[in-house]
Amino acid sequence: MMSNRSGRQIGAAIAAAMGTLAAADLPQASPPPDERSPEARLADTVRFRLALRGWVNPRRLIDDDTPDPLRVLALNALASEIETSFAQRPGQWFLGPGARRRVLAGASKEDILKELATQRWEGDAHDPVRGALRGLFGPGGQDLGRLSVEELQALHAVAGVIGSRIGGADGIRDRVAARISGTARAAEIERLLSAGFVGREDAVTRLTAFLTEPYRPTRSIAALQIHGVGGSGKSTVLAEAERRVSDTPGAPVLAHLDFDRPDLDPADHVSLDLALLEQIAIAAPQAAPACRALAERLVSSRQGLREDLKAASGRPGSSRRPDVRRSFVAQRESGRSEALESVVSSDAPARNSLVYNALAPETASAPILPAGRPLALVLDTLEVVSVRGHAVILDLIGWLESLVETAGVPDLRVVLASRDAPGMAGVRDVGEMLRNDGHRVGDPIALGDLPEDDALRLLMDAGVRDKELARVAARALPGNPLVLRIAATLFTEAPGELEEIRKAHAQGRIDRATAARYLTQRVIAHLPNPVARPYALAAILLPEVNLRLVRDVVVPAADHAGKREATPPHDLPRPDLPRKVFDALLRTAWLVVPAPSKTSFTFHPELRALILRMLEAAPEHDALRAAVRDRAIAWHQRRRTSLDRALALYHRILRGDVQTLSAEQSALLPLLGRWIEDLPERIRDQSEPLTATIGAPEDVLSDNEWRIYLEGLDEEDGQGAKLVKRGDAWPALELYRSRPTRPFGVPPTFVLQALADTAEWWTGEAHADLVMEQLQEVSPPVGRLSGRLLSRLYWITRLRLLSEERLSPYHIDVLRWLCRGISPGVFPSLIAVAEAFHGVHTAPDSWIRGKGAVEAHTRLYLVRALRFGDAIYWRPNLEALTVAQADWWNRLRQDAAGLADLDHTKFSYAEDMLRRLNGAPYAEVGRALRELRTIRPALALRPKHPNFVAGAVLLLRGTTIEFHRPLRAALIEALYGHPSVRDSVRRKAHLPYRHEIRFLLEDLCSSMTIVPREFLPQHLWGMVESNPEDWIGALVSFADRARLLPELCVRCLGPDIDDSRPEFQRLKRVAKSFLAWDRAISGPEGSGWWSGHGSPQESKFR
Repeated sequence: MMSNRSGRQIGAAIAAAMGTLAAADLPQASPPPDERSPEARLADTVRFRLALRGWVNPRRLIDDDTPDPLRVLALNALASEIETSFAQRPGQWFLGPGARRRVLAGASKEDILKELATQRWEGDAHDPVRGALRGLFGPGGQDLGRLSVEELQALHAVAGVIGSRIGGADGIRDRVAARISGTARAAEIERLLSAGFVGREDAVTRLTAFLTEPYRPTRSIAALQIHGVGGSGKSTVLAEAERRVSDTPGAPVLAHLDFDRPDLDPADHVSLDLALLEQIAIAAPQAAPACRALAERLVSSRQGLREDLKAASGRPGSSRRPDVRRSFVAQRESGRSEALESVVSSDAPARNSLVYNALAPETASAPILPAGRPLALVLDTLEVVSVRGHAVILDLIGWLESLVETAGVPDLRVVLASRDAPGMAGVRDVGEMLRNDGHRVGDPIALGDLPEDDALRLLMDAGVRDKELARVAARALPGNPLVLRIAATLFTEAPGELEEIRKAHAQGRIDRATAARYLTQRVIAHLPNPVARPYALAAILLPEVNLRLVRDVVVPAADHAGKREATPPHDLPRPDLPRKVFDALLRTAWLVVPAPSKTSFTFHPELRALILRMLEAAPEHDALRAAVRDRAIAWHQRRRTSLDRALALYHRILRGDVQTLSAEQSALLPLLGRWIEDLPERIRDQSEPLTATIGAPEDVLSDNEWRIYLEGLDEEDGQGAKLVKRGDAWPALELYRSRPTRPFGVPPTFVLQALADTAEWWTGEAHADLVMEQLQEVSPPVGRLSGRLLSRLYWITRLRLLSEERLSPYHIDVLRWLCRGISPGVFPSLIAVAEAFHGVHTAPDSWIRGKGAVEAHTRLYLVRALRFGDAIYWRPNLEALTVAQADWWNRLRQDAAGLADLDHTKFSYAEDMLRRLNGAPYAEVGRALRELRTIRPALALRPKHPNFVAGAVLLLRGTTIEFHRPLRAALIEALYGHPSVRDSVRRKAHLPYRHEIRFLLEDLCSSMTIVPREFLPQHLWGMVESNPEDWIGALVSFADRARLLPELCVRCLGPDIDDSRPEFQRLKRVAKSFLAWDRAISGPEGSGWWSGHGSPQESKFR
């Protein structure tokens, strides 16, 4: 494998060549050959030949009949232009990139191809620079399969330069990158199987049969689980199955997603999409350009969501294009919203729109999946998902179902691979939920210990030539393949110890304890830093290690067990020892996994599990185990958190103190996550599974712990806020109601938002005056309001206004006082409603006048103009003014004539862009609106104009995002009987749809003159059924942009929606409140698009 430096050099060499080939073959002027000296002509020749090669001895490039003095002169002339490496490549030269470009700038394409066809020494056949260029221009064209890994790496470095300049080379960079990754995966499979494949034949046969079943293009999911303890050979079984499947005609496209990757979030569908596209490109390199194009659109959409959040807070962000050159996988989200306001649909509808039928071979414009081949998806390390709780499992299953229902995968096969058994809570749930959703789930494959005969074969295949010794080892050691391979390596690499083992065997002293001792000693001996070796075993006994644990537990326990209290076995001063030990272990990459902060680390699960088993089998380590357990129990018991209580219980169980769990202890164990695997099976069977939405059992936590868990601490969000921010307001509300943390009437802020989002406005759980009194008590001086207090002020005001309750004079006074010291953010739209309802100025004038005037919150300008007759001049962004109707600009010119001087060019451009959205994917809506956000026409409103009200409402009304989530919750409850139906089992239990609501939403779509693709009749209900919360939310949002929510709410209050039906009550309340807002803001006529106008479809919305 070439070094990074060599790779860069080779890439630079090809880049120079490509820069020439991409040019127009216009040779630069140079002196005629007959006017230059012989040594200069020879130097030019050698320089040209060097330019088309990598590392080479330059004497090999000079013709044999050249006189030696001339050779010396020519090479001396080149000496300043080359690079050398006397240590690694003695006698070889590498032409520098600057000289390479200058030389090739004067060379014709014919000369370059002629030189590529000439072999001047035997190394030319293996030169990666020449190989890469021949792969492009030689016989056979662009057959990337003919290139070596080294040639592919060299070619990838400059493939972006080639691009469309070379005939038929579009997307070659993506195909090269995919081929390199595929070659690396093949090398990994070869490494895993290099020692042979022993045993597990039944498991591989079942797995291979599952993957190669006949193709079933029914848009369905089939799943198979495979599990085993660390080191049981799961990766080897998967590799052998992949090797066998790859040779099968019509083999599935195999994608491997490992949740051990820190950038792969099972709750983030876009993150999963990007990882999947990366894997599909590896398995099917011809689809790599299409994979990258879709990945770029997904990342761009995610970036657009951030811009929407910033715009919602009055802070437009950068429009810089996201960088997705290095990887398809986007960076993980920070987890904190960039604005107080929540955008109703997040990026889910845009994501679903982008992937719609993208993986359907028969309909995709640029097919990603080859026709007639299933998609086989290996989800590895599934226990990482299961320990995060039921809600995350639901997200993952929702993504799998979206691949077939939305993305159009005809035949999806999922291998669920985990270290823990599927009988355990979490992993079992994945299979059960898929089965309950009607998908086919096979019986799990369990990987236990190898039988003795297979263990013997594995040891001998791994290098233990003494069959009798191998037989004894196979009998004495656990049948775990990883244990056996490590044992074989140690036997063959340590002949002195092997002789000792032979003697022990002859004396009948070989047993599991003896074998365990040898293995443990050899593993620890591999630690590079001698400082860490005496303390490594003590640290491994802890699930997670930080500096304080090293200081208080690891070092004293190891010193005590080894009788080293007085003087350490090295010359380090005692105060520095814990830090030295911690740093040494932290840098041992093959053994530990550092936390992102580098303040703690865990051990690689397989190695730790192996060493723990070895320690248990070696009696001489009993004292060390006891010392660590004693000190760890005392250390964790001095702390108050629930996790410390769980870890103290962990060490007590392993010390042997606990045989049967109490109810409290049983509920504590899930907090251990994957560390629960260290406990005896009889204990694991007594643990309680994680609850559906909590992620931690509420009955175990003290009142203070429960409050911190729900509400967070300092600037860290609690579980309640996290649920609300991800769009799960109803589960967050149920969670709080199960055990409130504050007095009735003054709940935490996340509850205020959850009540607003779910339209639980009339429950009395939030008393506005009490919250405002509390807020004023803790508020600092004006101008220093913290983000948390600002958020609380916003949500209690919004909740009060949503419930149509007037703000008290005290509330208005406090609001006016607090607003004097804050930037506008999301407040102008909300303050506009308060001013409309109460007829008093609340917002400071600085919000609407002068340099700092907000741009997007046109609602405040409308209220000021209608209620108070203010004449206003400012530059809003065009997105804030736009209505998604085909004749918006024509109507604006009629109704707003004379109201303001409107820029014809800018407004016509906006209408043309909107018209292009008709029938386009929903994802294009956000992109178009973000583009319009960059256009800012000047507006001067004339309040005394006779047609001012109609024109101002048409121009300035804007959207009402405060009702997007409440309307979504109300419509979903009207359809399914519950305001939250993320669980597909609950969804399907309430089908078919209530026909009244179905007709209502169909009429809504028929009243649009611009209809995104997903809202067309042939697509609407398929999208809603696949994900009601996302698509009904998207429909509400777009209908608001089209000014159709007033008519929708009028219909909801009409006779078509039965007042006596309990599932319609929430919808009635939300509709009534919306109309009250609309009339307060816009006047008695409201802002409905078809109010006073005929609908082209003459629908019931007229």
